[in-house]
Parts: sequence; structure tokens; C-alpha cells
Amino acid sequence: MTTSGADDSGSGKFAHPGVSGAGGSLASSTLDPAGAEAMVPGPLSAWGRGRVASIGVRSVGTYQRDQLREQAVGQILVSSVPQEERFDRLTRLALNVFDVPISAITLLDTERARTVSGAGKPAGEAPSAETFYGTTAALEHMVIVEDARGDERFAGLPTVAGEPGIRFYAGCPITDANGIVVGTFCLFAFEPRTLDEREQDLLTELASWARQELMGSADTRRAREVQQKLLPSHRAGFAGYDIAAICLPSLTVGGDFYDYTLADGMFRFCVADVMGKGIGAAIITATVRAAMRAASERFFLDRLPDAAYSPGEVLTITNRAMQHDLEDTGSLVTVFAASIDGASGTVRYADAGHGLTVLARNDGSVQWLESLDPPLGIDAGTVWGDQETELRRGDTLLSFSDGLLDVYGDSGVERDEIARLVQDQPEPRDLTEYLRQLTRWGAPGDDVTALAVRRRAGT
Repeated sequence: MTTSGADDSGSGKFAHPGVSGAGGSLASSTLDPAGAEAMVPGPLSAWGRGRVASIGVRSVGTYQRDQLREQAVGQILVSSVPQEERFDRLTRLALNVFDVPISAITLLDTERARTVSGAGKPAGEAPSAETFYGTTAALEHMVIVEDARGDERFAGLPTVAGEPGIRFYAGCPITDANGIVVGTFCLFAFEPRTLDEREQDLLTELASWARQELMGSADTRRAREVQQKLLPSHRAGFAGYDIAAICLPSLTVGGDFYDYTLADGMFRFCVADVMGKGIGAAIITATVRAAMRAASERFFLDRLPDAAYSPGEVLTITNRAMQHDLEDTGSLVTVFAASIDGASGTVRYADAGHGLTVLARNDGSVQWLESLDPPLGIDAGTVWGDQETELRRGDTLLSFSDGLLDVYGDSGVERDEIARLVQDQPEPRDLTEYLRQLTRWGAPGDDVTALAVRRRAGT
């Protein structure tokens, strides 16, 4: 394993930091001291600016690596990586394994170091040049500093010269999929010490574990962001009606979705639930959503301009297009698809094995919109028909996924309780916000999606 070494260039010029230490040399251009310090970015102390210049981070090769690092850290969404137990357990483990008072996982961009997990050390940020981390990132291999007070590169660091008085440091770089250093897994102690070969191997393993967690965290966050952006981005403005919807995955991403469009005085919408949850279900969800949109467009292309919209035919076209994919992945999809005529309140709908749409009447009665038709993915030859009802003035319609049943528990009266909730909370925004809070309290094991439509009483 390698440790850091003193600059042996002996030239008085500033080479790439990789020329020092046991790790061999890297070719790089050099800068005069004045030029190097003048190019230092960010609000650093005089000592920090001098240190940046002294390790030559403004060399051409390193500048390019800095830019790649900043892009890589941006892709990890460093600004939104929270304190998480899966990172904290690694730093706690390091305390016990290495018998040190502080361990940390830190992410780096070109100017700042952010601690995302610190055992014995509070989370926070600091200029990279005024930390040990910047050197680890620049050298791109493990750095061990046995006594920082005796090492001129680190003796002036605020955490060495002042509180808490760090003497020992060991840091292993964490890289992204392209080998760019995006962070470090670090150990600190208040007394001089070192790591033997076995301990260095252990630190490397912990850094690799942290890398897997970090990359997985970035991927799932990005998947969640993409999935949320696939939901309708605009609030539905339907004259005489109020509309609200939520989609709450039980994991980072989920297998539920809702979608809607407004055109020609018609509100067309669907609520769908793909069997399963997580990333696999999310992939199928995105495919089904795209297929349903394409089926709607095809429906109007194949019909006369004044043809009545048929949710059942849209489901039939979607099922035919998706059948092989659903069979190959072992997936089923339940869907409630409907259209509402704004002028008349006529609701034309088709239900593919969903059965979770309730209509709470203004007169206190309740109607469940159900059918015996199967989910998508059972048989390519299935044909769904349309049914009709009316959304009268003051009525509220709620269509939801089965995750909401989990919130109410296995009481056997979940549907009755949900129907009463719609009667008690008929305004869609109030209703969906209540469901959001209820889901948070109930911690369901499945995704929860709901879409509510109310026809205003005076319209």
C-alpha cells in the first residue's frame, strides 16, 4: 500500500501532486509560485491559498481532473445527499475496527469538502484546500499521515494547529464508475500512529463499500427524480371542477402512477398500479405510461374527429402493445381509466382489475366503480368495454392504489373507512393532503397513489 511523501521535485516549481509519494509519477505542466497562487479559487485563508499553490492544483492536468470531479460529484447530487444510516453504520464500524476517535465519509468538489457521515465528528463543510481530503483526492491513492504536526504539508491545517488537534490521518479515495475521485473514507486520531498492511486492506474494503452505497444512492435518487418528472407537471385547471393527486412510492421509486390530459372540455385520466415495487416496477411503470399515451393518440387517429373517447379501447390497445413485455417480466398492471365531460359531468370509464374507485355523492350515498375485467398482461386478446356514470354537482370521485388499503391495516372494513373519508374530506386538495399525512404515519409496505376530482356544487 502507498503512503504520502514529501515533495521531492527540488525545483522550486509546482508540479502535479502525483509526482510525490510512493505511488510513482504523473506527467504534468508546472507553474511559477505567483501564477499558481493567483489562480486559486474560492474564499480561503492566506495559509490555505498558499497551500493550494504549493501542491500545484492549478496545473493543467489537475485542472482537467478537477472539472471531471466537479461534474461527477454533481451527478451524485452531493447537495442533496442526506445523513443516512447506511453511511453512518460504516463510519461507526470504522471506529471499532481501527480504534480511532473519528471516522468520516466525505464528498469533494473543486472547492469544498462535505462530510456526509461522521462518527465522532459533526457533519459540515470546509474549503477542500484546508482539509486532508484534498490531498487524498489529488494523489488518487491512500494517504497515511502518521504525525500531522511533523508534516509541513499539514501542520498548518486549522484542525491540526488548533482544535481538535489532529495528529494522525488515513484516507482512502472513493471513486465513481469512471475512476474519478469524488470523496474519501477517512480515519483521524489525536495521537501519532500508523496502519499496518492488514488495516490498510480493511480501510480499502470500507471505502469500496461506501462507494457502492454512494453510487446506489445517486442512482436511486436520480430514478426518483425522473419518475416524479414523468407525472403531470401542471395543475389541472378544469372549469367547474377541482382536481388533486399524489404519488408516494414506498421505496425510492415505485410501481404506481397517475396521468391526465385536458382537451376539448374533457378531462381524461388514469390511475395504474404495476405489480411489485422498487426499480423493476418503476421501469414497467414508465413503459405502461408511454404505451397508454400512444394508445390514446392512436385512438383519435383511427377515429372520426367527433368520436367519443373510449377508455376501454385505450386499455385494449395498450394491453395488445405491452403483452409480450408484461409476459416476459411476469408483470400485471391494474388500471382505472376514465374521461369526464365537463359540461354534463358524464364519466365514461374502464377498469382493468383495479376496483379501487369510489364516488361519494353529495346526497350522502356512495358508489364504487368496479368491473370484473382482468388486469393488463393476462391475455393479449382481452377487450375492455366502457361503463358510464355521472359526477353530479357536489360529488367527489377518488381513484387510488391498493397501498392505501395497507395504511388502514387488515381490518376488513378498509373500503368503508376510505369511503367515509371521502365524504368527510370532499375537497380534493384537502383529501390528498390528508392521505399524504396518513401515509407518512402509517408507513405502508406498498406505493400509495390517489387522484381526486370534485364537481363544484354551484356549477
